[in-house]
Amino acid sequence: MKNRFTFFMCLVGLIAIYSSVECEKLPDLIEKINGGSINWTKGIIQATGINIPDNRDFNIPLNRQEALAAATRTALDELLDVVKTIKINSEIKVDSLGTKNKVIIEKIGHMVKDAKIIEQKYLTDGKVEITVQMALRGGFAQLVLPEDIKQIDDIKVVKSSQKNDPSSSPKSGPIYPKEKKDFFTGLIIDATGMNTTPSMVPVVLDENGRKVFGPAFMSRESAVQYGTSEYEKEIQRAKQNPRVGANPLIVKGLRTEGAVHTNIIISNSDALILRSKPEHLTFLKKCRVIIVIDELKKQTAKNNNLNG
Repeated sequence: MKNRFTFFMCLVGLIAIYSSVECEKLPDLIEKINGGSINWTKGIIQATGINIPDNRDFNIPLNRQEALAAATRTALDELLDVVKTIKINSEIKVDSLGTKNKVIIEKIGHMVKDAKIIEQKYLTDGKVEITVQMALRGGFAQLVLPEDIKQIDDIKVVKSSQKNDPSSSPKSGPIYPKEKKDFFTGLIIDATGMNTTPSMVPVVLDENGRKVFGPAFMSRESAVQYGTSEYEKEIQRAKQNPRVGANPLIVKGLRTEGAVHTNIIISNSDALILRSKPEHLTFLKKCRVIIVIDELKKQTAKNNNLNG
């Protein structure tokens, strides 16, 4: 009997390891635009530039340097075009910011110029290919995220004030549900089958149009550092993502709101669960949210129809 139990536990462990490895192999959610892409899972923007030099003799150092410089300029131009198409929310994209604040666009331009070269190739036909990359989070997010995403103080659980209630004692600490399943560590929204598109600041609403998650719920520190949410293509991979903790609440989106399909409607009953406990406000504040959406189709900057 003991040997059977040991074998069973080993088998469970192997299955868990295999599942974890398989989830790691699943592709990220990537939006391809022109000569570049946005990785909405990892929060990375990339672009590639190609140069065909007049003189393809790379044994001459000057020719090699000129070809690399030209390919780099092309890659950076492509990267800027991709950055401009990024949807900040359901109403504006990065390129729209220029109509309100040209300084921001100038700063974004400087960030793009400082993008890191992550790969360079000398192709067999004589072409030179350069790939550059910059982060969607961090300094870029700090620059473009709306001002209504502010730093939020830690949410505290209010203790009972009843004298006969032992939980009112300072030594007893805050009151938590008896069973862990009564509260959750993160939120996974299954928004597949709804033509959902990613944005830097998605909004989640209930069926009555009341906000469940949005700028007022987010801490700016978390939003800048980790992104307001993360996008995945597979629900299984989302479940294993440490962003949402060990016990995430999984809800099914009902539909999207707006012409660009970035905001998501969930049921009133699911919204009620999120509003029911202060622990849930805490993980929303920390942006412990993953949105699962379908494969994105390749698009061009001209076809990106967000007004701006």
